[in-house]
Amino acid sequence: MSIQDKLLVSGVPDALLATAEISIARLDAHVDFFSDVWEILPWENRPGNRKKMPLRFDKFTNKGAKVIAKIYIAEKRVNRRICAATIYSIHRALFELDGQIGTKDFEKINTSDFDAIQLSYIRRGHQGKVPSLTLLQSFAIWLRNKLGLSISYDAPKLRVGIRHGRHGTEEGRAAKLMSLEVIARLFSLAQAPHVSMRDKFFLNAIVLAAATGMRIKELACLPVDCLVDQAGKWVVRLFPEKGGLITYRPFPQDMYPAVRSAVEYIKQNTADGRSIALNLKIQPGLDWQLIRRSEKALRYFAAKFASEWMDKMSLFTPNGVYFRTSDQFVDAIGLTARLGSAAETAKYLGTSFRVVRKLIACQEGMKKNQYLYEQPFGVFHVLDSNVSNWKERIAFHPHVPTVKNMEAHYETALNDYDHIRMPVMEVLDEAVIRQIEGARPVFKEDPLFEKTYERKLQPVVRTANSVLLEPEDALFIIPRYFLSTHMRARSNQYTTVSSGMFSVWLFDCSKSGNSLFFENNVVDPKTGEIVKFTWHDLRHWLDTTYKQGGLSELQVNTILGRKDQKQGAVYDQTPALERSAVVHELIASIRGNKAVGVVQDTFNEISLANRQTAEAYLLAAVRIVNPMPHGGCLHNLALKPCPHSLSCFVEGPSGEPCDHLIIDSTDKAQYVELKWVRDNAETLQEYIKSAGGESSPQFTHFQNVAKSADRILNQILSKTKT
Repeated sequence: MSIQDKLLVSGVPDALLATAEISIARLDAHVDFFSDVWEILPWENRPGNRKKMPLRFDKFTNKGAKVIAKIYIAEKRVNRRICAATIYSIHRALFELDGQIGTKDFEKINTSDFDAIQLSYIRRGHQGKVPSLTLLQSFAIWLRNKLGLSISYDAPKLRVGIRHGRHGTEEGRAAKLMSLEVIARLFSLAQAPHVSMRDKFFLNAIVLAAATGMRIKELACLPVDCLVDQAGKWVVRLFPEKGGLITYRPFPQDMYPAVRSAVEYIKQNTADGRSIALNLKIQPGLDWQLIRRSEKALRYFAAKFASEWMDKMSLFTPNGVYFRTSDQFVDAIGLTARLGSAAETAKYLGTSFRVVRKLIACQEGMKKNQYLYEQPFGVFHVLDSNVSNWKERIAFHPHVPTVKNMEAHYETALNDYDHIRMPVMEVLDEAVIRQIEGARPVFKEDPLFEKTYERKLQPVVRTANSVLLEPEDALFIIPRYFLSTHMRARSNQYTTVSSGMFSVWLFDCSKSGNSLFFENNVVDPKTGEIVKFTWHDLRHWLDTTYKQGGLSELQVNTILGRKDQKQGAVYDQTPALERSAVVHELIASIRGNKAVGVVQDTFNEISLANRQTAEAYLLAAVRIVNPMPHGGCLHNLALKPCPHSLSCFVEGPSGEPCDHLIIDSTDKAQYVELKWVRDNAETLQEYIKSAGGESSPQFTHFQNVAKSADRILNQILSKTKT
């Protein structure tokens, strides 16, 4: 049956046949479009420790919705290379639509079906923008374009009930912003000698996150050589969650000693994990999660273990017999000959005369390749599988292949489920029978079969087209169970310290009683209670600290790797009083003629004619101040990006400073920064001139920058003299 015939049988509308065929042809080879379960782990950019990511369409009840959902997702994947996480979000939204329309003919759905889903969110208390509804809006547009359905659905755009950020409430901002005292306490605990290795490991990760403002997945996916010197400044190499390719994140250089110490501590404790990852890259080992799901595989690898075990371990040890009481092999015959009697041997071994006679008899049997057991007292028989309780009579012997020995051999756990343990036990019982008989176990090695159960290693970071970070090059790679409080670390398996592991540790730290923060009195000074925060709150703290320290919104967004400039407002937890104080101070400075800039000049001119009008102008012009090292910016960057691409000293072809730039003539730090800008621009002019670029636009740009900065410096000097 052709693909087109299969699509028609599946109920694909004629209008979607071409789209479906093209998408199927370009879809990844491992995905069967017509299957109701797609394995999309290879589509996940940061797979972490996941072994599988099934995308299930078998839960859809509407046949049309199911096949159209497949086409929609397949087209998105092949055209836009969306990752697994995005696909899951789309799938959830489409599944909600499937539940809403029930058995209705899919081509008869309309706007009311989408509105009904939105209403269900409202009833559940979700007001304003909801991600699933936004995805459904995109799907509605796609249906309108592809099938011509008359659907006109607009998802809510505005966020409602914002508690924190610039547009939130004062209480919400205060609750969101971490106290400097808490940050300092966490940095201190990261170096405290009494803190356990596990807690210190995560505390040093907090130091890294707080200093750089990394998202939790960026932290988990750091390369091992993340700390680098770039042009004399220390930066952190990372893979931004929203962008993917390697980038360099600057951080306050005063924090360098703490950041370096944190990176070194983590590297020291993850070296074994990277070593295991490198070894597994050469010899991947077995995927026991996959093996446990196959009885055939369980029997095969149990037989292989038994064969390898019995190559090294024999039941017949004529030079010594196993003495269970002391858990060792003893030469009962040799001891008796040396000590003169069985009674003396019994005294030497701390046991009875009867036991020594039994040991001697069993050792004599070993010489004949016979495993003897005693029944009744003083009567010995050769053990074989015909003896009713043969397993109990030999199970204690250390040379017998057991499930426990097999688990240790493969460094895995088989679980206690009968469907897993029973096939293994049957194979091992057969092996023991052959061991008793002195025969080799029947085993034929099958390399091709073993290859199908070989562990498939996932990269730490990848894109749709390439691998960006392998486990052996990642910072947060540890031996499996290394950070566990109740499991022994594996020497042949590694794990990524995932975002989930980070979150679970931090959640446990905030519990009252017997937790890290409770025992070390890490208290929130705002509430007097044990501090509670999330990893992302560290990003909020750094964002706010940068802005309070004088960086503009655009500068902070650039440092923290934000593409959407509007998102910066959500992270700014500066109290309203503090924000308004900056504005009021600038207004007072302008009123006192202590500022330099277009706003100051305009205010002075209007004041000569009408003071009241000048005041109205001043209040309208100075609504927001974005502090910068060289002055303040009065442009609302949250609403519109900078029209001059951050060129404060060159406003377009005029070569004049930007109208939004305002400088405090009494601020010495701003004066020093302006002088540096001028000197730097003059140096660059000389360099461009020496390279023959005097007629280039770059030369003109820096010439204008130098002139503007020099003009402002002269204005400052004239104001300070008066």
